[in-house]
Amino acid sequence: KDLGWVMQVRLHNIDDLEAVAPLLDRLPMPIRYLSDHFGRARGGQGVNHPQFQHLLRLLRDDERCWVKLCSFYRMSDSGPPAYADMVPMAQALIAACPDRLVWGTNWPHPQQYDAMPNDGDLLDAMLAWTRDDSILRKIFTDNPARLFGFD
Repeated sequence: KDLGWVMQVRLHNIDDLEAVAPLLDRLPMPIRYLSDHFGRARGGQGVNHPQFQHLLRLLRDDERCWVKLCSFYRMSDSGPPAYADMVPMAQALIAACPDRLVWGTNWPHPQQYDAMPNDGDLLDAMLAWTRDDSILRKIFTDNPARLFGFD
């Protein structure tokens, strides 16, 4: 807390949020937490999954909650290059609070035993989720600077 660190939350599956959320709620201010890998929601679970909806509420309502848009290639059930099942999830997160989203590639893709994702495809997918340059600037530049205290 005194160092201003950000707590990264890496769930096994989005369903784990139900058990973890009460713990996050008890974190003292100003500790911020960053839900990694889209909150570990699988593309096949969809936007209407109850715990993904819970994540969206946290992102909208809890100023300490941040979400990292990364590893969607691991969470996608439809696969490359478009990862189409992750598009509605990404767009729902962007609509909920573009001011507390950050981008990550997950490079060098640890524990990736299948085909290695093409990082260019991952970036192209992110750029297709929104065409709004001001939102892209937030996700790629402004938000990480604010979250991690970059000057």
